[in-house]
Amino acid sequence: MGLCALDTILVENDPTTLCLKRLGQSISWELRKVPKDGSELWVRETARAAPRVNRPIVLIACENITERKRAEEALRHAPGEFAHVSRVTTMGELTAILAHEVNQPLSAVVANGNACLRSVLTDPPNLAKAREAAERIVHDGRDAGEIVRVRALFKRTAGEAVALDLDGVIGEVLRLLRSDAARRRIIVENRLG
Repeated sequence: MGLCALDTILVENDPTTLCLKRLGQSISWELRKVPKDGSELWVRETARAAPRVNRPIVLIACENITERKRAEEALRHAPGEFAHVSRVTTMGELTAILAHEVNQPLSAVVANGNACLRSVLTDPPNLAKAREAAERIVHDGRDAGEIVRVRALFKRTAGEAVALDLDGVIGEVLRLLRSDAARRRIIVENRLG
């Protein structure tokens, strides 16, 4: 607690001036202070003017409220940070599902590529089997491409407006998630227009 001599000029809206106008009443305010070390310090000061024989004195109590201010600031930012964490978590889950779904046709491409090679390297080459394997490679490659195309729908673009076949997108997403849903014993009903 400090004592304040009143040999200074009184300024309107200055806490000391307000205290002198309201003798006996407490006035509080919060302010940020920067000590010599450059750190930030928030304080709540409460002042009260008391009458004396010659002149009044102002008593000021100062409370450090830095931690409270930091907590208030953290609470103001919490909803945004929570939303960010939620988006990152969702994107992580979606990425894991898409990686799994892309891996399936790519594994099939490799297996069918090996089958195709074996078919053409036999003596005599079995061109019918090689052709079947090549056709499966094309089909699996298209499947992988479709998965990547669906993933592109989730990318954020700068104000690009495009027509979207919502039934097609939903159908494609359901097709991609079919194996994951079956593994988790989830039955999905599709009633698209």
